[in-house]
Parts: sequence; structure tokens; C-alpha cells
Amino acid sequence: MSFVFHHHHLLPSPTAAHRVCYAALRFPAANPLARSTGTVFPSWKPVTVPPSFSLQCNAISRPPRTEEYIDVIQSGLPVIKWHEIVDDDTDQDSTHHHNKEEEEELIRDKIREMVELVRSMLQSMDDGEISVSPYDTAWVALVEDISAGGRPQFPASLEWISNNQLPDGSWGDSHTFSIYDRIINTLACVVALKSWNIHPDKTDKGILFIKENIYKLEGENEEHMPIGFEVALPSVIQMAKKLDIDIPVDSPGLQEIYARRELKLTRNLLGKKFRGSGHLMTRQWDSAFEASQLIFPGEKILADAGKFAAKFLQRKRANNELLDKWIITKDLPGEVGYALDVPWYASLPRVETRFYLEQYGGEDDVWIGKTLYRMPYVNNNTYLELAKLDYSNCQALHQQEWKSIRKWYRNCNLGEFELSESSLLVAYYIAAASVFEPERSNERLAWAKTAILMETIVSHPDLQQLSREQKRAFVNIFEQYGCILNYANGGRYETRNNIVSALIKTVNQLSLNILVAHGRDIHHSLNHAWHKWLKTWESEEGGDTIRQGVDAELLVRTLNLCRRGGRVSEETLLSHPKYNRLLHTTVSLCHHLRLFQHQKVQDSNGCMTTTGGIMTAEIESDMQELVKLVLTKSSDDLDSRTKHNFLTIARSYYYAAYFSAGTINFHIAKVLFERVL
Repeated sequence: MSFVFHHHHLLPSPTAAHRVCYAALRFPAANPLARSTGTVFPSWKPVTVPPSFSLQCNAISRPPRTEEYIDVIQSGLPVIKWHEIVDDDTDQDSTHHHNKEEEEELIRDKIREMVELVRSMLQSMDDGEISVSPYDTAWVALVEDISAGGRPQFPASLEWISNNQLPDGSWGDSHTFSIYDRIINTLACVVALKSWNIHPDKTDKGILFIKENIYKLEGENEEHMPIGFEVALPSVIQMAKKLDIDIPVDSPGLQEIYARRELKLTRNLLGKKFRGSGHLMTRQWDSAFEASQLIFPGEKILADAGKFAAKFLQRKRANNELLDKWIITKDLPGEVGYALDVPWYASLPRVETRFYLEQYGGEDDVWIGKTLYRMPYVNNNTYLELAKLDYSNCQALHQQEWKSIRKWYRNCNLGEFELSESSLLVAYYIAAASVFEPERSNERLAWAKTAILMETIVSHPDLQQLSREQKRAFVNIFEQYGCILNYANGGRYETRNNIVSALIKTVNQLSLNILVAHGRDIHHSLNHAWHKWLKTWESEEGGDTIRQGVDAELLVRTLNLCRRGGRVSEETLLSHPKYNRLLHTTVSLCHHLRLFQHQKVQDSNGCMTTTGGIMTAEIESDMQELVKLVLTKSSDDLDSRTKHNFLTIARSYYYAAYFSAGTINFHIAKVLFERVL
């Protein structure tokens, strides 16, 4: 515990490197999403979303409207006939009410205000700040002024003790009742007041609290015993006896404390000491388990540590013993449960954030040292409120985008090809759960639409039965019309195949979105990426494209082309040695994950195991290799975002292979549609 003392004031102070006080609320790094062909999806049970679903969330970051682009286009880019463009992905409802827009602006102002508040908190924290400790303050209050005998050196400490007695006569954390904390704080403060013979009424009230509550020590959780409590409490009791303070020492709970004191004072082996308390450090084992999943190939020690930690945590969870020695938190079982049930490879950013918003306790979380204490720069409601506003802001935008995806689906007549809205929703959800930031809307929509179109082409029965020659004719139509960038008619080509028309139109629209947003023309590169995918599909029989992982390559290329701020040409990327290693590893990995997904059966936990002899060890090895390629740097390296796009796609495949359809549907409802309260 730390404190500040001088002759007039007693204030909480920063800890001296006591704990690193970073914001406890985790905002998972942006991990792109991903879905690919239709066979990526299991047999989905529909998630019911009412057609008239109303966006009730107030914080909405809207993509720019088409009209807002006119000046940009006319002032530097080719002039386009905007009024002839159809089905803009970011069309806004013309019936938006003025008061609704004002409400949204107020929410955005609130977010900006809170961001500045958090920024100022983080910039001013120095070594951090913790709450005042009555126990430590009592010790300071005992110091005598050597230059003026018979007077306290720090009278402000005694004044603080006098002013901070709780209504029940105790001292300690006013929001969380722990008998360990209340007993030792109260006894220390009583000793301080009695030593200077001041405030006898407060002293008597404190003694009465101790006498009436000391028996509760017997039933208190051992995990919440403060550091060194079994040594500190008997020492303070001894001081109290010298001051003729009557403390009952015959209660079973107190006798147990004395027994622990004797045991601790006789131990001298670190190993024995650890065996006595290591089982209490649940949070540390949880951190060790999570860290072990960020593993590179060949790191056997880390792999063994992960297995040991997982086994330990699973046993503690089964026995309902998920308590921690160092903190009393809102939902430690929930945090540990998420880590155990959702491997890091399968943890999509928005899913993790959505659950952690319910697990983070804000200012109600309290830490355990010699007594209970709080760290306001680590646990506070400001972080939580801002996180909820930010999440709701993204969620409302995602709901808006989902409406635009449904409109695109209807305009392209994809329902005629037996693509269900359930599959449509799953594809968009995985994109939104991975690439969630408002400013990455173009990437998110491009990913979702690319995945949906691939699924439609691969899974539709009529297209599956096409001969090689018929597939060749299909690709010829794309070659003939796809290379023509015709924004003016929205790409509505009179083709013999509506799916080709939908594909060409979508490629054109995605290209236009990037041209408007970033001033880059990606049409040729995006068209080429699709052409490569179609040629692979053409050359294979019976829908074998599903088993080749080439859909993962198309998703990665689409993300890299649509990314915000990306200036490196695709030609440069495709010739880069590390890009090709990343691509080879990702395609191989997604190929094996797809095989795994198609041969899995549901186990008793709702997740999946293989039935066809697929080597999960090979999948894990590929994931480790990919993680190493993405996270390590070399002299001639790619930029971080480009590399992370490969990992994002791979993790989305892992997610789809790992979880059951029912679990994914639950995540969809929670992430996209359930309001954060």
C-alpha cells in the first residue's frame, strides 16, 4: 500500500512501480474476418431477425453518402454520372428524422469527450494511483515527533482516521465487505487512536465491531486473505494488548490464524511456500494459459506450460473454485471460461469484446494487498462507459450495413440461387466480428460480398453440375464483360447468367467505393483476382474448389486491395518473397481447416472433433508457422496490416471449423443484435 503524508494532509499517492496501471478494459486488436465459400458454413439454423428491425442504438457512425462524394470526384478524380449509379452500399434512408441526427451527434460528442478524458487520465498517471490504506495510515499515525515529544509527527494521519470510520464502527473498503480487511484495518486504527488517547468514542465503537465480528474469520474464503495477514494480525493484536485493548483470541477462526502464523514462520523453502499458495493464483494461471497460445513452432516448453495451465484451470472450474488471491473481480469465472472455451486462434475480436464488456467490473473490482485497495486508473467506470458507447457505435453501423447487404442480396436476385438469408447473415457476421472498425467499412463489405458470391457459385446445384465446357462459357462471360469498367449503368449487363451479372456488378461497385474513398483504382487487380479464382473453379470437377483453399487467397487479396491507406501495388506484393510464404501457409492451412470442418461431428460440449482422421496437429503446426510469419520482422518486411490480413482470414476459418452452428448463431445474436446495457 502507498500513501502520502505531511503535517496537514493525507492523500492517496501513485505507487512506486507497485503495479503497471494500464486500462483494464481490453479492446482486442482488429482482426479481419472472413468467410469464404458456401461450404465454409455448416448447416445453419436460422437466426431470427425481424424484417422491421429498428436500430435503437443512438451512437451511429454512418459511412459517407454518395452525394457527399460529388465534390471530391469533381475536384480531382474522373467525373462520374452519379445519378445513374444504382444500389450504393451506403445509401441512407431519406426519412431520417432531424431529431435522430441531433441525438446521434450528441452521442458522438459524448464519445469524443470521454476519449479526451481517458487520454488525460493515461497521460497523468505516472506510476499510477491507489486508494488510501487505513492500515498503512495507522502505522504512520503512530510516529512520534522527536523534536516535540508527546505529539504525533503526522497529525493529518490521525485526522484522516477520525474522519473515515464507517457507520458500523469499522475501517476499510466501504463498498466491499471482507472480514479480513475490516478486522485488520479496524484494529490498526483503534491502536493508533488509543496510543494518542484521542477519540475514545470512535475507539470504543471500533473495539465493539471487532468483538462482534471476529468470529467471521472462520468462514471467510482463504483465497481472499490479504498478503501476510496471518503474521500481521497477531502482531497488531499484541500491540493492542499492551494498550489494554481487550480482543477475544479464543475464536476458532483466530486460532487458525495463529496456527498459520507459526507454520509460515517455520517454513524456509520457496518450493513449500509456493505449494501453499500457488493454487490460489487463478488469474496468473489464466494469463499463462492465454500467453501460451501465442506460440511459435518448436517451443515445447511453452506448449507444455499451456497444457498444464489448461488442466489446472479446468479442474478449478469443475470444482467451482475460480477465485483469485490478488483481486476480487466481477466475473473471474467468465474470463477463465472464455479463455478455456474459445482458443485464441478462434477468438474473433468483436466476440471477445462483447463478452468482456459483461466481465469487466469497473470501479467495483477491488485488489488484495495487505488490505483491500483500488486502482482508479485500472478499474473505473469511465473506461466501461466509453467501451459500451464505442461498441454500440460500431454495432449500430454493423446493423446498418446488414440492411444494405440484404438490399444487395435482393437486387442481385441471389435468392434465386438458393442462397439463404441465414448464410448471408453468417458471412456478414464473421466479417463484422473481425474487421469491426467504422473506418474499415469498405473492407468489411467487400469481404462479406466476396464470401457470399463464392458460396453461391460453388454450392448452387445447377452450377455444381456444369460440365467443363459450360464452366468455360461461364468464365468467358466474365472475361468478356468483367474487364469493362462501366459505372454509368451500374454494371447491369445483359448476360446469359444472372450470377455473372451480379459478380461483375459487385466487382465494379467495390472498385468504385475504393476509388471514391481512397483515390485508388483497384478494378483491374480485383477483376484479376476473381478471374484467377474462377479459372480454378473451372478446372475442377464436382465443386472441388472447396477443398483447395483458393477462396482464402481471394479473400486476402480483396482485403489488401480495399484496405484504407494501402499504397503498395499488388504487383509488388505478389512478387514479395514473404508475401508468397504467407500466402502458401494460409492457403494450406485453410484447406486443412475446410477438410476438418467437413468431417467433424458435434461432441458433448457443442464444439467439433474430427471423424475422418484429419491431423489436427498439422493444423496447429500451420497456425504456429503463420503466427510466426505475421509477428516476426525481417529486414525486407511487409507492412503489419498486410501480414495481419492473412492471420485474420485464417482465424475466421478456424472459428468456423471449431464452433457448432448453434454456438455461432448465439454469437451472432449477441454481437450484432443484442444491445449492450
